[in-house]
Amino acid sequence: MECDRLRVGRLYIGLCVFLFLAPLTVAPHATAKEPASDFLKRLRAAGYHDTAERYLERLDEYPGIDDGFRSAVELERAQLAIDAALATRGPAARDERFSQAEDRLRAFLENKGHPRAPEARLLLGTIQMGRARQLMLGDADEEQRAAARESYLAASTTFEGMIVQLRGKLSEMQGARIDAEKEPQKAALRDQYRSEFLNALLNSATANYWAAMTFADPAEDGRQQLEQALAQFTSLHDEYSKYVQGAKAMLFRGKIQQALGQDAAALDSYLRMLEQRDADPIREAKFEAANGMIEIWLVEQPPRYASAIDRGQAMISSLRPNEKNLPVTQQLRVNLAQAYLAKAEDKEAHNSTERGGATANARQLLNEARRIPGDHLGRTQELLATLGIEPAEAALPTADATKTIDEALDATRQILESLGTLDQSLELLRKQVDATAETTEQIAEIEAERDRLLATGVLILRRGLTLVNAGTDRDTVNQTRQWLAHLLYQQGRYREAAVVGSFIARTSPGTESGLRHGLLALNSLQLLISESGEAVGSGLVPHLQRLGTYLASTWPNSPEAAGARGVMVQLALRNDRWDEADRLIDEMPAGPEQAHFQRLLGQLTWNRSLAARRDGDEAEADRLLDAAVNSLTSGLHGIGGKAVGPDAMQAALILAKAQLRQNDSQAALKTLDHADYGPTRLVGKVEAPYESFPTDLYSAELQAVVGQMTASDSDAAILLARAEQTMQKLRDSVTGKDAQGKLLGILIRLARDIREQIDSAAPNQQQKLVDAFRLFVDRIAESSSDPATLQWVGNTLLQMGESLTAAESKPQGQAAALIASASKAFQELIGDKDNPSLTVRYQLARSYRLLGEYKRAIDELALILSENPNMLDAQIEAALAYEKWAAELGPPFTARAYQSALVGARPDASGNNVIWGWGKISQMANRDPKFRDKFFDARYHVALCRFLMGRAMNDTKVLDKAITDITSVSALYPELGGPDQKQKFDVLLKQIQREVGKTPTGLPAPG
Repeated sequence: MECDRLRVGRLYIGLCVFLFLAPLTVAPHATAKEPASDFLKRLRAAGYHDTAERYLERLDEYPGIDDGFRSAVELERAQLAIDAALATRGPAARDERFSQAEDRLRAFLENKGHPRAPEARLLLGTIQMGRARQLMLGDADEEQRAAARESYLAASTTFEGMIVQLRGKLSEMQGARIDAEKEPQKAALRDQYRSEFLNALLNSATANYWAAMTFADPAEDGRQQLEQALAQFTSLHDEYSKYVQGAKAMLFRGKIQQALGQDAAALDSYLRMLEQRDADPIREAKFEAANGMIEIWLVEQPPRYASAIDRGQAMISSLRPNEKNLPVTQQLRVNLAQAYLAKAEDKEAHNSTERGGATANARQLLNEARRIPGDHLGRTQELLATLGIEPAEAALPTADATKTIDEALDATRQILESLGTLDQSLELLRKQVDATAETTEQIAEIEAERDRLLATGVLILRRGLTLVNAGTDRDTVNQTRQWLAHLLYQQGRYREAAVVGSFIARTSPGTESGLRHGLLALNSLQLLISESGEAVGSGLVPHLQRLGTYLASTWPNSPEAAGARGVMVQLALRNDRWDEADRLIDEMPAGPEQAHFQRLLGQLTWNRSLAARRDGDEAEADRLLDAAVNSLTSGLHGIGGKAVGPDAMQAALILAKAQLRQNDSQAALKTLDHADYGPTRLVGKVEAPYESFPTDLYSAELQAVVGQMTASDSDAAILLARAEQTMQKLRDSVTGKDAQGKLLGILIRLARDIREQIDSAAPNQQQKLVDAFRLFVDRIAESSSDPATLQWVGNTLLQMGESLTAAESKPQGQAAALIASASKAFQELIGDKDNPSLTVRYQLARSYRLLGEYKRAIDELALILSENPNMLDAQIEAALAYEKWAAELGPPFTARAYQSALVGARPDASGNNVIWGWGKISQMANRDPKFRDKFFDARYHVALCRFLMGRAMNDTKVLDKAITDITSVSALYPELGGPDQKQKFDVLLKQIQREVGKTPTGLPAPG
């Protein structure tokens, strides 16, 4: 009886939740902007069903009612009848209300072609299915079974009507060929109709299946319905297997085949269900399929318990927190326990130890299952009895014993006291350092009892709420709802806890209880979203947003309510709704919560700025950079001298990096050294946000110190000393395996950052920046023999020299001096080593090429490529060296040098060119998408070298071939690697066309 009542309760709670979530599924049809619709929703939400009914009856008396709303009055009245049914205590009155709703839905559906007809059919079918399930609860007699069968078949007919109507709508839309980008609303409506169509297909077949199962012998008496359902499910899967509904159809196909005694076919269907993709919406279906397989295996003779254990244990091990209390999970535990017991009975195949272990596994599974109320409890107790475990006597009150709501509260109070005692015992047991097997067993027993008490308390409170009458004290009712919300939350039934908690918050505005339970509902929704997967969780987000807005506006001065707004900020950030997050943060009251989210937004905006810069959108990158600095500054100032944690240290470091990007090294140093949150003061005292934080910090500090050296009022000696100290800290922060390699990588990245700093500096600052940094680099080189540091010095000098050299020109003055110093540093690193680093040798060759020492560059590169011919950067350097050298050689050698740049040079013993030349470079680069830019650059140089060679030889054929080089690659790749590269090709083509006396038309127009 208790299980039957629990199932009835679950049925109606499920309907309550369905209606609570209804706006998510029917919103496209609703006319929420109309005053009439809005007023009606408010009456429904307040529970004024009779008033709402009278309002609809007198609708003709009110002017300005939209025709669409007026045409759907019967549907609205049906919805009111459903609301009233859910609020009715007596089963007879409740059933009468549902019958009334069904009649009204049928009346509405006589209006053919109404756009809300699918919504009405869905409601009608849901009511018919729900009434049928209710009739089958407990030990249904033949009359109840027949009535349930009739209701199931009526539901199938209702869903068939949906199928016909929606199939027509979808056919019309298919003919219209909707463009989703140009017509998003039509595309959304098409997707909605498709979803409703698939649900109708699934529900119609499901109704036929359950209609057959109302017979005492479904395989014999219900064969017609089973075979019809089997055909429906098979068709649904074959045509729509990529959709959730089509995937689930395979489960029901297996169920029907199992019911018909076709075990081999059922096993195949169940296995195909389990082999489908692991998506959240079909996880429960997979557990059901596993149950079906295990049941078939266990009735075989002898039972295939090993297969059952392998399959069942794998499913149990994959359970998520929100799945552990599901009915299908308890059924799986019981089935798996039976498989273990079968193993324990097989004395021929297993020794006593193995059989004992199987028995222990079965006992654990059964104990876990009996903690959760449901239909499985009878079979669970039977199996436990075979192990000598009798069901525990219920010493505390049950739902049956409560006759009034006051008695329900008294009974629940006893349960709460017992729960407190159990929680204290659990706390003591879990604190034991040397836990024994006996301790573990005690904990398991207490947890089982605690779960039982929670379930009993929920039943008692729900029973109490059904006993409310006109004379019931309001405070008593409120107390009952409050306790119910907390017990549901402790059970992990977050959806129901959210419904009850949200109701309390909205009916108790401005009160402490309202806020407390609103926060409970908010937390429940958060947990539900995190545990339910993306498919379910995304549908709950709007409810969480509405609840958070309500809490923040109703309790504007409450820090806890501000926290609710913080949840909304997190959701906005998670879904990339940046402007909304910014607005919500601004609306927060000033304080730690607001400052925290300002810092978080600032860090995310900094990341977006970096991404925009990588994509080449400099204007957007700068805009985001300014926004990041503003958010981070506000968030850090909001700390106000309070204790600083790792997140604030990280925010300060990012702010300093952003200020460096803005070429404000003075502001960056002030941030790093700030008295309250400066990471240079706090590092080592406060836990680092991540392992490599000190390394990142010292890199940024070093860059800021170097930048500050250019300030007119700076003390160069003090800054230089600090730079040396920071460099030493940077070295010391890099530890572990391959520390030298890691340090080198860090220093190279720092050199690139400083080069960018030089590139973006004003002309009058560039000279100072280079002079200051060179002084710093020279001091480091003098004081260090560390190879990684010396290599960094060379790379830094080389990059700085390049940054001061105009494109396609040789370095002059300071730039030439910097590159010459880099060359010297690389030569010293190589020294007389037997196996010098290829990377260092490559950089040395680059410095030779940049300085115009082309033969030395080519000789070094040829040696490198003889060891590693696939070093693409070195091949490019070698081809470029020949190309640049050709321009300086006299006429007898110019053409030959261009030819080497084009087709390669320096043949090896086999006659193959060690240096590939631009032609082969382009071929090799074209094989890998990540070398796309190098491919187009190589093709450009092919044409350029051909043009320069033809002009030097005064050979028109060679010049014409240069034109073909460009037009052929343009025909294959019209975009030519992007706007900048395409412009280079166009300019070169016009130059060649002028050279041969043609009109300089450039690249052909697109198309």
